[in-house]
Amino acid sequence: MLTHCFIGQQLPDGKIRGVYCNSGGNLLIVGDMLARYYGDPNVVSQLLDLGNLSILGPGPNNGTSALHRDLGQEFVPPHLYHSLDAITFLHHGILFVQLQGGTWLFNNEEDWLDLPPPPPIFFSEV
Repeated sequence: MLTHCFIGQQLPDGKIRGVYCNSGGNLLIVGDMLARYYGDPNVVSQLLDLGNLSILGPGPNNGTSALHRDLGQEFVPPHLYHSLDAITFLHHGILFVQLQGGTWLFNNEEDWLDLPPPPPIFFSEV
């Protein structure tokens, strides 16, 4: 089942720049990827430069499928919103926004919350 989400980044002027991602849009997939691999605002900016996404991977050029670059669809540039309130009014589903300084928030259609840290990865002996 495809679960879409919005991935955005707060700009220095407070506006939010973001894209649509059409699968994995929950805390266990996109939330985990963002918390684990997208702490650097420059990497998030590179991700958003791709436009709308199909799948989020551990890097903009590592496992991420962009609708334009990888699937040949028309390029849809990142959208610009004036505030977090504007995003919640216009989008349904889970929303992820990186604030200035690298902190991630998510909105579960009720409230903006801090994105929890990713769970540790345990490797078992073979």
